[in-house]
Amino acid sequence: MCGVTGFFAGCELAELCQGGRGACSLIDGPDALFDWHRRAAVRNAPRYMLNEDDIGDHLFPQKLAPVLKHPRVRQLDGEHICGLLNNHLFRYLDFTAKLEMAVVNDVVKDIAFGHMPMPLDDLAILAAHKIYVDEAFHALMSVDLLQQAQQLLQVEAILPKAPRFLRELRGHLSAAKSEEERRLIRLFFVIVSETLITNSLTDIRQDRNLPVAVRKTLAQHAKDEAAHQKFFLGLLRGLWPVLRPSDQAFCLLLIPRFVHAFVAPDYQAMASELHAFGLSLDDAQIVIRETYEAKVIDQFAQTCSSDLVLLIEELTSTQTNEAWRLFRQTGGLAA
Repeated sequence: MCGVTGFFAGCELAELCQGGRGACSLIDGPDALFDWHRRAAVRNAPRYMLNEDDIGDHLFPQKLAPVLKHPRVRQLDGEHICGLLNNHLFRYLDFTAKLEMAVVNDVVKDIAFGHMPMPLDDLAILAAHKIYVDEAFHALMSVDLLQQAQQLLQVEAILPKAPRFLRELRGHLSAAKSEEERRLIRLFFVIVSETLITNSLTDIRQDRNLPVAVRKTLAQHAKDEAAHQKFFLGLLRGLWPVLRPSDQAFCLLLIPRFVHAFVAPDYQAMASELHAFGLSLDDAQIVIRETYEAKVIDQFAQTCSSDLVLLIEELTSTQTNEAWRLFRQTGGLAA
């Protein structure tokens, strides 16, 4: 679905997550955004407003916060549990806004302008413009809901200066040896982000314990991103054959790392969050370590990236190089 998938590693719903060389149309079958004017949130959704009468004990579903199962967290009082869950929502909304505006749309803009290694047809160019608008609207919805919640509850969100995915991206860009490598890093970081899949956001809309504004905001985001995933899988299908073998090898080594940049929880932010709501820093580290075991994260990575991995297997079916062998062994992404 998109990079916010990492928010749901280890949650109760994780097991449900499934999911020619001319001008490239990027679309496998009908245009995934052909009815965008009718279906896109930005074209149809109203502004979702939090209502004081609609707010229960918390704003975020407990089943999507696996740390709540840990004995040390269960010992916290109800006020701290409520605050912890509310801040999970705040952190998710902040994550979404920064991902869409600072990372995804930076690349989508280049696609919309046709700045790609292969020519794009009019349908693809128009679709990229639609996605750009979608992502900006997702950021707007997220920031709007975040501000509403803080004002209504009279609390201040505890947020990282930069989410994990942004720290990871900056690290890769700093280590790049050329502008060409930086371009590929940005592009494939977004391809990975937009092709990860989870049903967790869609399932939230069924949770009647959450405010309507929260349920509808997250559900609208999920619906839009389903179309984006098809677009970016098509983009990868058209892009891969025109990359040089050395660039293909470079990207194969990066993709598993990018998947984990999104799928693995933001341990630093979570430790600060747990500490703010009653745990010592040592206890917070214990909770995180025991909740998010490596095998849980690896399994979640395999599940959420299954569509992406299947396509790469297809595109590289005739390759037997070292990069492909390492791709299958790196980061829990073996098919």
